[in-house]
This record gives sequence, C-alpha cells and structure tokens, in this order.
Amino acid sequence: VVESLGRIGSSQAVPALINIVNDASYRERWAAAYALGRIRDRQAVAALAHCLESEEDENMRRAAAEALGEIGDAESVPALISALTDPGWFVRWAAAHALGQIHDAAAVPALLALLDDPHEKVRWATAEALGKLGDSRAAERLIAALNDPAWEVCQAAARALHQVCRVATIPALIEAMRQRNEFVRRTTAHALRRIETPDAIPYLMQAIRSEEAFIRAIAAEQIVHLRTVN
Repeated sequence: VVESLGRIGSSQAVPALINIVNDASYRERWAAAYALGRIRDRQAVAALAHCLESEEDENMRRAAAEALGEIGDAESVPALISALTDPGWFVRWAAAHALGQIHDAAAVPALLALLDDPHEKVRWATAEALGKLGDSRAAERLIAALNDPAWEVCQAAARALHQVCRVATIPALIEAMRQRNEFVRRTTAHALRRIETPDAIPYLMQAIRSEEAFIRAIAAEQIVHLRTVN
C-alpha cells in the first residue's frame, strides 16, 4: 500500500502517508517517510519533524531527516538543527545533508560546531552543507578542516571553501598559505583566485610584502588578473 501511495507522486497521497508515519509497523513507517520525501509536499513537514524529534528508532529518524531535506522547507530547520546532536551518527549525517539542501543561513552556527564531530562521515556532510550554504562565516573553520585526518573531509572542505570566500576572508586565506601542508596551501591559493573583485587588491598588496615567496607570487598574479579584467 505504501509503495503504491508513493508511486502516485501526488499531494493527494500525503494525508494517508502521514497517518502511516504516525501509526503503523516500522517497515511501513520507513517506506512512508521516504515516499513523503519523494512527493515533496510541505504538508508533511510537521509530521516528519515530530518523527525526527521523538522517534526511538535511529533509522526512522534518519529517514525523517532525509525526507525533510528533499522537501526543502525552512519550517523544518529547527528540528534538523536539533538532530545535529542526535546520538546516532547516521542521523547527524542526514540532518547536516538536509540543512545543506534547504539553504537556510540559520543553520550555519550549528553546522560549524559539527565540524568537530567524532565521525568522519558527519564532518564530510557538514563541510558539503556549508559549501552549499555559501556563508562567509564558515571560511576559517573550513580552512582548518583542510587539515582533517580524513581525506574525504579535506576534499569536501576544499570544495566548500571555493563557495564561501569573500573579500573579508582574504586574510584567513593568506594566513593558511603559510602552512607546510601542500594541499592546504594549494587549495587556499585556488580559493583566493576565485575572489573576482577589485576590492581584494588592498589585501593582496599587503600580501606582496610577505616573507613567503609562494604568497608573494599568488598575490601578484591575482593583482595582475584583477586589474586586467576590471
């Protein structure tokens, strides 16, 4: 029955699916949550948020978080932020991923704290989410995440950093280029090159006076580029 309702793909099926999420066997509730995510009707947000906050089963909480991400309604943000501290790492992972899908800046402080999560999959999802949000407040923490012991987290942080850099983040990028870690140096240099505004030139002029040859070269290259294109 649940599979049939999900295949309908219509808002007409939502009330019945909500009833199943609230009161049915585990297998049916799990399938109903995913069906609601596929339909993407905001009518389901309250029921899924309640499931995320009160359900005892970890897999059901994860299913609720993933469905809320698919629906993408800002009303679910408070429940998803609360789920970032869930005891189950898979739930935290799903909540971070969902917040990245919703693009609500209210989630940024909680996501920044989650970059210290003990599970690498959660840190990875968090870095990805911060990149999707594109908030410059994340720049310094993402630079720090370039040194994460898990390579996949480093890669996610690098991708995210390219989305959050603004003029105000230039000092942090330049400071990061002093590190011995070659991946960090190259990634932050690449992020610096993505700041395509002449407002960056005063910061770059200061960087030219650095004792680090690598920093001087990158700064000079970017100044020439910005003066050419602007």
